[in-house]
Amino acid sequence: MSEEKASSTLNLKVLTPDGPVLEGEVFEVTLPGSEGEMGIFPQHAALLTKIVPGRLAYRAPDGADTAALGRGVAEVQNNEVRVLVNRAALKEELDVSELEGRRKKILEEIDRETHEKKLEELEEELLLMDVQLEVARGN
Repeated sequence: MSEEKASSTLNLKVLTPDGPVLEGEVFEVTLPGSEGEMGIFPQHAALLTKIVPGRLAYRAPDGADTAALGRGVAEVQNNEVRVLVNRAALKEELDVSELEGRRKKILEEIDRETHEKKLEELEEELLLMDVQLEVARGN
């Protein structure tokens, strides 16, 4: 990679416990941080931040796209953005009707559940489902 290209792009990696979800050169990336959305551009200062469920957006040489992220952390250093999250899905992997069906089932489970710990897990799953629906619908 030429020095000029290296200084005008970021190397983005989105990793989950199941393996890499996204890897490539991008011009910019927007992350859902615990303090709100943050835009990352080449030559960004070093950063370590908490990631909350939300939409990751990026602009790459071959176009712009989005992904749904679960909880995790992101590190920005030396034009590299490493996003380590419990779950991630690219927009093209998401099916709106399937997600709506799963969301409905989660809501039904929440209505029936009485155990506090299980309710927290279901609410976390519902939050991620809403993020995935937002990304799938292109909102």
